[in-house]
Order: sequence, then C-alpha cells, then structure tokens
Amino acid sequence: MSWKGKMGRGFVYDQLFPLSKKVVVIGTLSKAFGANGSFIVCGDIEKQQKIKTFGGPLTFSAQLDPASVGAAIAAAKIHLSTDIIQLQNKLQKKISLFKKLIKQYQLPLVDENDSPVFFLATGVPETGYQLTKALMEEGFYVNMGLFPAVPSKNTGLRITLSNHNHATDIKALAKSLKKLYPMIMNQTGNTYDKLNRAFQKKFTVEKAEKKNLKYSIQTYSSIQEIDKNLWDSHFQGEALLNWEGFKFLEKSFTGNKLPENNWEFLYIKVFNSQKELIALAAFTVSIWKDDLLAKPKISELLEQQRKTNPYQFTSKVLSLGSLFTDGLPLKVLDQENQAEIFHFLLDQLDLIMEEKAIEQIVLRDFEVPNVYQKVFQSQGYIPIQMPDLCIINKLAWKSEEEYLQRLSKKSRKHFKKDIEAYQRLVTIEIVSNVNQEQLEILYQLYQNVKEKNLDLNTFLYPKKVFEQMNISQVWEFILLYPKEKIKGSSDPIGVMFCFKGNKPSYVPSLVGLNYEFNYQYQTYRQLLYESIKRAGTLDYKNVDFGISASFEKRKLGAEVLPQIAYIQAKNNFKLDYIESQIQ
Repeated sequence: MSWKGKMGRGFVYDQLFPLSKKVVVIGTLSKAFGANGSFIVCGDIEKQQKIKTFGGPLTFSAQLDPASVGAAIAAAKIHLSTDIIQLQNKLQKKISLFKKLIKQYQLPLVDENDSPVFFLATGVPETGYQLTKALMEEGFYVNMGLFPAVPSKNTGLRITLSNHNHATDIKALAKSLKKLYPMIMNQTGNTYDKLNRAFQKKFTVEKAEKKNLKYSIQTYSSIQEIDKNLWDSHFQGEALLNWEGFKFLEKSFTGNKLPENNWEFLYIKVFNSQKELIALAAFTVSIWKDDLLAKPKISELLEQQRKTNPYQFTSKVLSLGSLFTDGLPLKVLDQENQAEIFHFLLDQLDLIMEEKAIEQIVLRDFEVPNVYQKVFQSQGYIPIQMPDLCIINKLAWKSEEEYLQRLSKKSRKHFKKDIEAYQRLVTIEIVSNVNQEQLEILYQLYQNVKEKNLDLNTFLYPKKVFEQMNISQVWEFILLYPKEKIKGSSDPIGVMFCFKGNKPSYVPSLVGLNYEFNYQYQTYRQLLYESIKRAGTLDYKNVDFGISASFEKRKLGAEVLPQIAYIQAKNNFKLDYIESQIQ
C-alpha cells in the first residue's frame, strides 16, 4: 500500500474495490506506510465483527508501542491529505528513472512493473553473494532473494526504492550494476544463458558470451557403449557401480509396465582440451517419491494419499547413481582442477535438466564433509541428510571366533544372545537360482519388507529385477528355513539377495522376511550374520550393507558412515509442503 492507489490504499484494493462479501484484504503498516502492525479490511460487516470480537482473544499478540502508534497516526493523516498524491508521483518518477536505466544498461530484470521493488536475476547464490558484497564496497546496500523464499536457482538482488533515495544515488547504483554484473558473472562461472534457463526469460546482453572450450563431454545411454575395462578400472569393487552392475540395472529397469520402473541411463565422460579423460559419472532419470529422504512419519501420511493417486508428490529426477545402488559413481581424475571440472559438470546437468523436462537434480551418496561442498553451496544445491551407509572393512575371515574378537564386548554379548542362540533352530541354503514358484515366494518376502520400511521410500521394485538376479552369474540368494518345518509349508522364511561383484566388496543388497516368524527365529539378524560368513568364505574383504538399519548392522561390526545428498529443484512447492508436515 501507500505507493499505489487512491489515498495509498494499494494496488490490490484498487483492483477489488468495492469488495465482495467473500473477500478479505490483509496488509501491513510497516514497509511504505512507515509504522508497525497490520490491518484487515472485510467486504462483509458481519465478518468484520467476528474478527474484531474473536481475533484478540484467540490469537497471541501484543499492543503496539507508543512510537509505532504515533507513526501510524501521522502516516494516516498524510494518506488522508493531498500530500499522498505528491509523494506517490515523486516516487513514480524515481521508479521510472531506475526502470529506464535498467533497460539502457541491459540488466536482467525479472519482471517489469510499477512497483518500487526490483528483482534482478543472479541465478546461483554465489553470484548474488559476490555482487551484493561488491555493491556494499561501493556504498550500496541491497539484499538478496534466497532459498527457501525462491527456488535455489532463482536467487536475485532485491532492490527497493523510496523517496529518501535521490536521483543521483539511483543513477550511481545503476552504473555500478552495469560495471559489476558482467564482472561478477564471469568470476562465478555464471552466464546469461543460465539465467535464461532458470527464469524462463530472454535477457539480452551487449556482447555474445564466449563458450567454454576448455572442457567437453560425451554422453552414452548404455554401459555397453563404454569399454568394460575402462569403467571397471575406476569402479572395480565398488558395490553395484561396476560395469556388470549397471548392465544388470539396465536389463532390470527397462521394458516394464509401470513408468516408475523404466529408467533412463546416462553415462558421462568429461575431457580436457587435449582430449584426455578427466571425469567419469553415471546418472539415471526416473520417477521419485518426493518424500524419499523424509522422515517415515511423513511418508506414512503421503502413502495414504497415494492410495487414490499413486503419483501424488512424485517428480522426474536426474540422479547421480540410482535408486537401487549406493556409493558414488563419480570419478574426477584431474585432482588439481576438480572444483572447476565439477562446475563444468553441473553446468551440463542444467542443460540436461532443461532438455529432458526434469524437476529435480539429486546428487547423493557424498561423504560428510566432502571436497565439493563449497561448489554445491555456491551453485544453490540444498544439502539433505541421507540414511547412514554401513560397511565392514578388512574382513579377513578365518573363523567365527576370530570374527568375534573384532567386536566390542557389548556386540559379542548381542551375538551370543540374539544370533548364536537361534542358529540351531534354522537351516541355511545358498543358491544361484531357483525355480519360478520359489522366485514368487522370494519376491513376496521382499514385498513384506518394502511395505514395512519407509526409511528410504522408493517405489516397489518390479519382479523383473529378481528375474534378472535369478539368471545372472553375479547374484546369489541366502535362504533361511526353520529346521522344524512349519505345518503346511516348506518355504523359506527369509532371504538375502546378494551381489558378487568384483572384489573386494560383497553386497547383501536386499532382504526379504516373513514377519510372522522373524522374532521366533531372529531371521533378519541371522541373515545379516550369514552374509558376513558368506563374504568371508568367498574371500571378500569388505561387506557393503548399504543404507538403513544401521543400529543392527553396527552391532555386527559395521562402520557407520554419514551420507549427504544435494538437491536442486525447479519449484519449491513440494519441498515446502513436506517440510511443513514435520512440524
């Protein structure tokens, strides 16, 4: 209000006047009014009386201090006099002057209107920070629009004009912006092309931008387009991140009925100007549940909504790695220039995001802290805590007794009580494949766990994943049966699906349980231990237990490693909604 409308009643009120009975206008007496507090205008006298009667007792507030009341009275007198017209006209001249200079200097104004508040695009936060700092050094104070007020890639300078600003000040600010904008954009690796993509605008500049010829990329849609020896030389022994692991994923997550089970694979090579390979990475494009990394209580709430709409709060995501793997499928080979190379890679991901209409980029499975942390912060990626990664290193298995010596006294006690005491009750069978009827049973056991576990809320994996396991040479099943057959059934009551990739890592990837017997036989704990035994028997040095259930895995000697993901979203609405449910 104040700067616009008859007697300063504001742009909105002018458009809605006279108010209908259903309309309520709420405004502030700070900002241009120059006082404190707020006001409510109703189109219905009955509604106004209800708010006046019940508003005070049912809300927590406090009386305005005398200075604010005095300022409000003085401002109201101005609004009720002809002075307001002169002040509005004076301010509009200054607004028009700044708009003219912005256009003349080709500054990236996000929206052109008559408001005294201007928003100049900077895109990534680092450009905004550096530009704000440089302006302060020249005597100009402006603030920034940042996440979560705006999406992280839509950061900008928020510049407000008032009648206290002289025309000479406005001209000086515009000249400083003209000088500093291209300089800071260049220093922070930003471009007007990036601003155009982020804000869906076409900001014009005087000079065409030079393309970065220092680095180049090649992209591939299948791991089979990449030399196996080359890939495995960088990812050998890293869980399912080797060549065979991605080949398995491609076969499992293509050609399925449901869209969430059909993934697009993207492998990237980065080269320097001498055509030398300097970086290698693997990504997937797939549908994610937006609460994938949220607290289980939030997922429980959203799963209720998904009973009628299975794709409620889901997004098309470009992810480093995949929803099936853990670990970091990224190698920067030029350590001296790794930050610069990573900047270049993030720029390429922005282009892919635009090309494929992707809603979020998720870069996951980074250690805490990591060498790329500053780059992520400067480029507007938001950190989100992931479930811990659990790994047993240097397994050196020779006997159960030797293994137990590695454990703490408390963990050995747990082993004796909750695992060893139940071993005599069960039989273990390790197989590379099963018949179709048995596979159906194992798939059902997996579904039991998936429906119960919301720590990492993914879609149910398709049966094709398990069919591919069953014909693969690098997968095996650890089956657990009760020694005394359960009446009417000879089916396993637990299964661990294990990946035997390149050494040194053995990967118990997924578990399936019949929860009716889990407590009676301690099935889950038995399977964890049998996985460790199997890894030792096959002479693996590490056991990669993946993420979640870190408490149980820690008791068996696993090291718990904090993991973090970095997210950049086109729109904040879904993230804001999920955040609001935490309260």
